[in-house]
Amino acid sequence: MKVPATVAIYAALGLVALPLHAQDAASACTTENLSTGVKLAQSDFYRAYHNQDLVKAIGQLRASAEADVARGDLVSCGQKAAAIQAMLANPATARVTLAEYQSQIASISGQAVNSTLTVGEGRKVSQQQLMGMPLKSLNSDTLGTITGIVHSASGQPLYVTVTPSQHMQANTPVASLTVPVSMLLVNDMSQFMYVALSTDDFWNEPRFRDNAAAIQPAG
Repeated sequence: MKVPATVAIYAALGLVALPLHAQDAASACTTENLSTGVKLAQSDFYRAYHNQDLVKAIGQLRASAEADVARGDLVSCGQKAAAIQAMLANPATARVTLAEYQSQIASISGQAVNSTLTVGEGRKVSQQQLMGMPLKSLNSDTLGTITGIVHSASGQPLYVTVTPSQHMQANTPVASLTVPVSMLLVNDMSQFMYVALSTDDFWNEPRFRDNAAAIQPAG
């Protein structure tokens, strides 16, 4: 989902996790880490039609990493290779891993985060319209309310902050969660927003809770 930057910048506070350190990233740029075809072909998860957007994303990451090698940028290559391997190592959380990688890179590049989801973009939603909007899972359960946005230093949205609903408070010990913007699904209903995960997968994702308490809402 692409939303226009219409609210104030609340970002460059050291709250967004950065990718691998340069030395570690460069060492991850190996032929083995970029060889994904056999693993994808043997995985029922990646063969499923509803995960084909992830297969496409992995292919694009690999092609881009190989282009990085050609121009001598082993750090960028390694960051992509590490993301690919993390997606293959734990397919159940591959969508979150990809979204996290996209937000991390966008926090450095200053460019907008682009979703790889195959769902159509739908209606346009401004950041101000997101404030106070309920967030639902793919099960149509209300997970909480969008209360803020975390931006890159250049003002691009990276994450939304979500306050869990009272009904869902038992699922998490924190008062606020952070969800990468590329996980959001825009539908035709103006009253709420969806996240591209089931209810169980959403509550079982620890990365949504990292740094959540330290982030100041933008709303």
